[in-house]
Amino acid sequence: MTQRLTWPTNRFYWATLDAPGVRRVGPIPTGLLPLLEDDVPANADDLHAVGVPLSGGRLGVCAAEAAALRAVPPGVLSLTPEALPSFLASQGLSPDQFNLLAGAFEPLPLRRRRFHRHAFAAGTVALCAALLAVGLHRRTAHWESYTHDARTASQTIAAEAASVPPHQLAAQASRVRGTLDALAKAAPLARCVDRAGRGPAGLAHEHPEQAAVDHDQRRGHRDLGHARGRAGGVPRRLHPAPGVDARRAPRQHR
Repeated sequence: MTQRLTWPTNRFYWATLDAPGVRRVGPIPTGLLPLLEDDVPANADDLHAVGVPLSGGRLGVCAAEAAALRAVPPGVLSLTPEALPSFLASQGLSPDQFNLLAGAFEPLPLRRRRFHRHAFAAGTVALCAALLAVGLHRRTAHWESYTHDARTASQTIAAEAASVPPHQLAAQASRVRGTLDALAKAAPLARCVDRAGRGPAGLAHEHPEQAAVDHDQRRGHRDLGHARGRAGGVPRRLHPAPGVDARRAPRQHR
């Protein structure tokens, strides 16, 4: 199956147009077809043209008859001229830039590949947008719950304050301050109980340096115990050498 096809230069129509707004290689805009018809001896409606931007706002145009392009075999993926005219070759262009199988004549495999690429990009954007929407919804729900709790607490405090006689307001405020002081003093104890409940894992999480020191100490004690076990333990008393009577061995005084 042929994937690239080239035609002689004389099978194409060539021209240069004033198109300062065109910055893309490919089929020329429909509005430029009347200008192309003034430069080529053919009806612009029967042509398929592609362009390459040039310097100075000019556009190099290569056109071919649409009927001839429809007769191109289905396996061809690109159709380019064998060479360029001198007025385009002097601009530093190459024949591969003028691929006539673009736009309405784009091969089906390339069109399918481009569709899959665009679909994948659109799906990725949609997934990111969905994840963002879920995160914003959960955050909104959290703050709504927080606002509802705060409003309920303020209403409860206002109702309790309204039910207290004026001469007991000072005593009620003193009890509230005492409760707040008690809670502030109980916070360190609650943290200690929480750390004790979590065990060594919680201590290692909050104080990693101290946990590392304790681990090294336990490892050193364990290694020392293993060394004593291999050496037979610490002897309780000295045994005499072979051939020496233990009862006559002189006692060493410290």
